[in-house]
Amino acid sequence: MASRDSPTAWRRWLAQELRGLRVDQRISQRDAAERCGWSGARLSYLETGQRPVLPEDLDVLLPLYDVSKEERQQYYDAVERSQAEGWWERFEKLIAKWTQDYIGYEQGAVEIRAFEPVVVPGLLQTEGYASALMRSGIRQRSEREIARLVELRLARQAILTRPDQPTRLDVIVDESVLHRSPTEPGILTAQLEHLAEMAKRPNVVLRVVPLEGGLQGFSIGPFSILSFPGDRPDPLVFVENRAGASWIEEFESVERFSLGFEGLLKAALDPEASLAMVREAAERHARQ
Repeated sequence: MASRDSPTAWRRWLAQELRGLRVDQRISQRDAAERCGWSGARLSYLETGQRPVLPEDLDVLLPLYDVSKEERQQYYDAVERSQAEGWWERFEKLIAKWTQDYIGYEQGAVEIRAFEPVVVPGLLQTEGYASALMRSGIRQRSEREIARLVELRLARQAILTRPDQPTRLDVIVDESVLHRSPTEPGILTAQLEHLAEMAKRPNVVLRVVPLEGGLQGFSIGPFSILSFPGDRPDPLVFVENRAGASWIEEFESVERFSLGFEGLLKAALDPEASLAMVREAAERHARQ
Protein backbone atom coordinates (compact mmCIF):
# COMPACT_ATOMS: atom_id res chain seq x y z
CA MET A 1 0.00 0.00 0.00
CA ALA A 2 1.19 3.52 -0.74
CA SER A 3 3.07 5.58 1.78
CA ARG A 4 0.88 7.55 4.18
CA ASP A 5 3.35 10.43 3.87
CA SER A 6 2.52 11.11 0.24
CA PRO A 7 -0.97 12.18 -0.88
CA THR A 8 0.28 11.92 -4.47
CA ALA A 9 1.11 8.23 -4.04
CA TRP A 10 -2.18 7.61 -2.24
CA ARG A 11 -4.11 9.13 -5.15
CA ARG A 12 -2.39 6.81 -7.58
CA TRP A 13 -2.96 3.85 -5.25
CA LEU A 14 -6.68 4.60 -5.12
CA ALA A 15 -6.93 4.95 -8.89
CA GLN A 16 -5.21 1.61 -9.50
CA GLU A 17 -7.15 -0.14 -6.75
CA LEU A 18 -10.50 0.95 -8.14
CA ARG A 19 -9.57 -0.25 -11.60
CA GLY A 20 -8.28 -3.53 -10.17
CA LEU A 21 -11.46 -4.11 -8.18
CA ARG A 22 -13.57 -3.57 -11.29
CA VAL A 23 -11.44 -5.86 -13.44
CA ASP A 24 -11.54 -8.56 -10.75
CA GLN A 25 -15.35 -8.46 -10.91
CA ARG A 26 -15.19 -8.67 -14.72
CA ILE A 27 -17.26 -5.53 -15.15
CA SER A 28 -16.51 -3.28 -18.08
CA GLN A 29 -15.84 0.37 -17.42
CA ARG A 30 -18.93 1.28 -19.40
CA ASP A 31 -21.19 -1.08 -17.46
CA ALA A 32 -19.79 0.06 -14.12
CA ALA A 33 -20.39 3.70 -15.00
CA GLU A 34 -23.96 2.97 -16.09
CA ARG A 35 -24.72 1.12 -12.85
CA CYS A 36 -23.43 4.11 -10.90
CA GLY A 37 -25.46 6.53 -13.01
CA TRP A 38 -22.28 8.20 -14.21
CA SER A 39 -20.75 9.02 -17.54
CA GLY A 40 -17.97 6.75 -18.75
CA ALA A 41 -15.61 9.72 -18.63
CA ARG A 42 -16.17 10.23 -14.89
CA LEU A 43 -15.16 6.67 -14.04
CA SER A 44 -12.23 6.83 -16.45
CA TYR A 45 -10.95 9.96 -14.72
CA LEU A 46 -11.16 8.22 -11.35
CA GLU A 47 -9.29 5.16 -12.59
CA THR A 48 -6.51 7.20 -14.17
CA GLY A 49 -6.09 9.59 -11.26
CA GLN A 50 -7.20 12.61 -13.29
CA ARG A 51 -10.02 13.21 -10.82
CA PRO A 52 -9.70 12.84 -7.03
CA VAL A 53 -11.65 10.00 -5.45
CA LEU A 54 -14.21 11.22 -2.93
CA PRO A 55 -16.03 9.30 -0.15
CA GLU A 56 -19.29 9.48 -2.12
CA ASP A 57 -17.55 7.75 -5.03
CA LEU A 58 -16.62 4.87 -2.75
CA ASP A 59 -20.19 4.73 -1.39
CA VAL A 60 -21.28 3.64 -4.85
CA LEU A 61 -18.28 1.72 -6.19
CA LEU A 62 -17.31 -0.50 -3.24
CA PRO A 63 -20.71 -2.24 -2.94
CA LEU A 64 -20.80 -2.62 -6.73
CA TYR A 65 -17.41 -4.35 -6.62
CA ASP A 66 -18.53 -6.60 -3.77
CA VAL A 67 -15.97 -5.25 -1.29
CA SER A 68 -16.83 -6.47 2.21
CA LYS A 69 -17.70 -3.95 4.90
CA GLU A 70 -14.60 -5.01 6.85
CA GLU A 71 -12.35 -4.13 3.91
CA ARG A 72 -13.95 -0.82 2.96
CA GLN A 73 -12.40 1.31 5.68
CA GLN A 74 -8.92 1.14 4.15
CA TYR A 75 -10.26 2.86 1.02
CA TYR A 76 -11.93 5.63 3.00
CA ASP A 77 -8.70 6.08 4.95
CA ALA A 78 -6.82 6.32 1.65
CA VAL A 79 -9.20 9.04 0.44
CA GLU A 80 -8.47 11.05 3.56
CA ARG A 81 -4.72 10.62 3.10
CA SER A 82 -4.94 11.52 -0.59
CA GLN A 83 -6.59 14.83 0.32
CA ALA A 84 -3.83 15.88 2.72
CA GLU A 85 -1.49 18.68 1.71
CA GLY A 86 2.07 17.67 0.90
CA TRP A 87 4.75 19.81 2.54
CA TRP A 88 6.19 20.54 -0.93
CA GLU A 89 2.99 22.31 -2.01
CA ARG A 90 4.17 25.49 -0.31
CA PHE A 91 6.72 25.72 -3.15
CA GLU A 92 4.09 25.35 -5.90
CA LYS A 93 4.58 28.86 -7.28
CA LEU A 94 8.25 28.09 -7.96
CA ILE A 95 7.98 24.70 -9.67
CA ALA A 96 6.06 23.10 -12.52
CA LYS A 97 3.17 20.71 -11.93
CA TRP A 98 5.24 17.74 -13.11
CA THR A 99 7.92 18.63 -10.56
CA GLN A 100 5.30 18.68 -7.81
CA ASP A 101 4.04 15.28 -8.94
CA TYR A 102 7.56 13.85 -9.02
CA ILE A 103 8.31 15.04 -5.50
CA GLY A 104 5.03 13.56 -4.32
CA TYR A 105 5.86 10.16 -5.80
CA GLU A 106 9.44 10.41 -4.57
CA GLN A 107 8.24 11.02 -1.01
CA GLY A 108 6.06 7.91 -1.18
CA ALA A 109 8.59 5.58 -2.82
CA VAL A 110 10.09 2.65 -0.95
CA GLU A 111 12.92 2.38 -3.50
CA ILE A 112 14.39 4.62 -6.18
CA ARG A 113 16.77 3.30 -8.82
CA ALA A 114 18.37 6.08 -10.82
CA PHE A 115 20.99 6.69 -13.48
CA GLU A 116 22.62 10.11 -13.82
CA PRO A 117 25.28 10.64 -16.51
CA VAL A 118 25.83 14.38 -16.09
CA VAL A 119 25.34 15.71 -12.53
CA VAL A 120 25.10 14.41 -8.98
CA PRO A 121 21.52 13.20 -8.35
CA GLY A 122 19.35 15.74 -6.53
CA LEU A 123 18.84 13.53 -3.48
CA LEU A 124 22.60 13.52 -2.92
CA GLN A 125 23.46 17.13 -3.70
CA THR A 126 24.95 19.56 -1.18
CA GLU A 127 23.60 23.06 -0.73
CA GLY A 128 26.59 24.59 -2.54
CA TYR A 129 26.42 22.19 -5.48
CA ALA A 130 22.66 22.64 -5.89
CA SER A 131 23.01 26.43 -5.81
CA ALA A 132 25.79 26.39 -8.41
CA LEU A 133 23.77 24.06 -10.64
CA MET A 134 20.73 26.35 -10.55
CA ARG A 135 22.82 29.39 -11.35
CA SER A 136 24.24 27.64 -14.41
CA GLY A 137 20.87 27.08 -16.08
CA ILE A 138 19.49 28.91 -19.10
CA ARG A 139 16.81 30.58 -17.01
CA GLN A 140 17.98 33.52 -14.92
CA ARG A 141 16.76 33.22 -11.33
CA SER A 142 16.94 35.70 -8.46
CA GLU A 143 19.01 34.82 -5.42
CA ARG A 144 15.80 34.52 -3.39
CA GLU A 145 14.34 32.09 -5.90
CA ILE A 146 17.52 30.01 -5.92
CA ALA A 147 17.57 29.92 -2.12
CA ARG A 148 13.97 28.67 -2.04
CA LEU A 149 14.62 26.00 -4.69
CA VAL A 150 17.71 24.81 -2.82
CA GLU A 151 15.62 24.66 0.36
CA LEU A 152 13.13 22.44 -1.48
CA ARG A 153 15.86 20.17 -2.84
CA LEU A 154 17.46 19.69 0.58
CA ALA A 155 14.07 19.05 2.20
CA ARG A 156 13.42 16.23 -0.28
CA GLN A 157 16.52 14.43 0.95
CA ALA A 158 14.93 13.67 4.34
CA ILE A 159 13.49 10.47 2.86
CA LEU A 160 17.01 9.00 2.95
CA THR A 161 17.78 9.85 6.57
CA ARG A 162 14.46 9.52 8.37
CA PRO A 163 14.64 7.01 11.23
CA ASP A 164 11.45 5.16 10.24
CA GLN A 165 11.78 3.18 7.00
CA PRO A 166 14.08 5.45 4.96
CA THR A 167 13.80 5.16 1.20
CA ARG A 168 16.34 2.90 -0.47
CA LEU A 169 18.35 4.72 -3.14
CA ASP A 170 20.28 2.67 -5.69
CA VAL A 171 22.06 5.13 -7.94
CA ILE A 172 24.51 4.83 -10.82
CA VAL A 173 26.52 7.81 -12.03
CA ASP A 174 28.97 8.23 -14.88
CA GLU A 175 32.58 8.85 -13.81
CA SER A 176 32.48 12.23 -15.56
CA VAL A 177 30.10 13.43 -12.83
CA LEU A 178 33.01 13.22 -10.39
CA HIS A 179 35.08 15.65 -12.46
CA ARG A 180 32.55 18.18 -13.76
CA SER A 181 33.23 21.06 -11.40
CA PRO A 182 31.29 24.28 -10.71
CA THR A 183 33.31 27.44 -11.23
CA GLU A 184 33.34 28.25 -7.52
CA PRO A 185 36.34 26.64 -5.77
CA GLY A 186 35.79 23.92 -3.20
CA ILE A 187 32.20 23.07 -4.11
CA LEU A 188 32.96 19.85 -5.96
CA THR A 189 35.31 18.64 -3.21
CA ALA A 190 32.63 19.16 -0.57
CA GLN A 191 30.08 17.50 -2.82
CA LEU A 192 32.22 14.40 -3.37
CA GLU A 193 32.96 14.12 0.35
CA HIS A 194 29.21 14.27 1.03
CA LEU A 195 28.61 11.68 -1.67
CA ALA A 196 31.10 9.34 0.03
CA GLU A 197 29.42 9.84 3.41
CA MET A 198 25.95 9.13 2.03
CA ALA A 199 27.22 6.03 0.24
CA LYS A 200 28.08 4.53 3.64
CA ARG A 201 24.43 4.54 4.68
CA PRO A 202 22.80 1.08 4.58
CA ASN A 203 19.93 2.34 2.40
CA VAL A 204 22.12 4.13 -0.17
CA VAL A 205 24.03 2.24 -2.85
CA LEU A 206 26.32 4.21 -5.18
CA ARG A 207 27.96 2.81 -8.27
CA VAL A 208 30.15 4.53 -10.86
CA VAL A 209 30.40 3.64 -14.55
CA PRO A 210 34.12 4.18 -15.33
CA LEU A 211 35.17 6.04 -18.45
CA GLU A 212 37.58 3.26 -19.29
CA GLY A 213 34.67 0.84 -19.45
CA GLY A 214 34.05 1.86 -23.04
CA LEU A 215 30.75 2.52 -24.77
CA GLN A 216 27.46 1.13 -23.50
CA GLY A 217 24.02 1.41 -25.02
CA PHE A 218 21.91 0.72 -21.96
CA SER A 219 20.93 4.36 -21.54
CA ILE A 220 21.42 7.61 -23.37
CA GLY A 221 20.12 9.86 -20.62
CA PRO A 222 19.08 10.09 -16.97
CA PHE A 223 16.06 8.24 -15.60
CA SER A 224 14.57 7.14 -12.29
CA ILE A 225 12.50 4.05 -11.48
CA LEU A 226 10.26 4.51 -8.45
CA SER A 227 8.79 1.56 -6.56
CA PHE A 228 6.18 1.66 -3.81
CA PRO A 229 5.21 -0.51 -0.85
CA GLY A 230 3.03 -3.52 -1.57
CA ASP A 231 1.49 -4.46 -4.89
CA ARG A 232 0.08 -1.04 -5.75
CA PRO A 233 0.71 1.54 -7.02
CA ASP A 234 2.80 -0.08 -9.72
CA PRO A 235 6.39 1.10 -10.32
CA LEU A 236 6.81 4.03 -12.69
CA VAL A 237 9.67 5.63 -14.61
CA PHE A 238 10.45 9.33 -14.63
CA VAL A 239 12.43 10.88 -17.50
CA GLU A 240 13.20 14.60 -17.47
CA ASN A 241 13.90 16.52 -20.67
CA ARG A 242 14.05 20.06 -22.05
CA ALA A 243 10.32 20.05 -22.79
CA GLY A 244 9.43 19.02 -19.25
CA ALA A 245 9.18 15.40 -18.18
CA SER A 246 7.65 12.06 -19.09
CA TRP A 247 5.98 9.50 -16.85
CA ILE A 248 6.18 5.92 -18.10
CA GLU A 249 3.76 3.50 -16.46
CA GLU A 250 3.10 0.67 -18.93
CA PHE A 251 4.52 -2.58 -17.58
CA GLU A 252 6.49 -3.46 -20.71
CA SER A 253 8.09 -0.01 -20.89
CA VAL A 254 8.99 0.00 -17.20
CA GLU A 255 10.56 -3.42 -17.71
CA ARG A 256 12.75 -2.04 -20.50
CA PHE A 257 14.12 0.60 -18.15
CA SER A 258 14.63 -2.03 -15.45
CA LEU A 259 16.62 -4.12 -17.93
CA GLY A 260 18.60 -1.02 -18.89
CA PHE A 261 19.42 -0.43 -15.24
CA GLU A 262 20.56 -4.04 -14.91
CA GLY A 263 22.81 -3.53 -17.90
CA LEU A 264 24.30 -0.42 -16.31
CA LEU A 265 24.98 -2.42 -13.15
CA LYS A 266 27.15 -4.76 -15.18
CA ALA A 267 29.07 -1.83 -16.66
CA ALA A 268 29.54 -0.13 -13.28
CA LEU A 269 32.11 -0.73 -10.58
CA ASP A 270 30.93 -2.46 -7.43
CA PRO A 271 29.95 -0.19 -4.49
CA GLU A 272 33.30 -0.59 -2.70
CA ALA A 273 35.36 0.28 -5.78
CA SER A 274 32.95 3.11 -6.62
CA LEU A 275 33.35 4.61 -3.15
CA ALA A 276 37.13 4.43 -3.51
CA MET A 277 36.90 6.28 -6.83
CA VAL A 278 34.75 9.02 -5.28
CA ARG A 279 37.21 9.47 -2.40
CA GLU A 280 40.16 9.56 -4.78
CA ALA A 281 38.44 12.21 -6.90
CA ALA A 282 37.67 14.28 -3.79
CA GLU A 283 41.31 14.18 -2.71
CA ARG A 284 42.50 15.12 -6.20
CA HIS A 285 40.18 18.12 -6.39
CA ALA A 286 41.14 19.21 -2.86
CA ARG A 287 44.80 19.40 -3.94
CA GLN A 288 44.06 21.53 -6.97
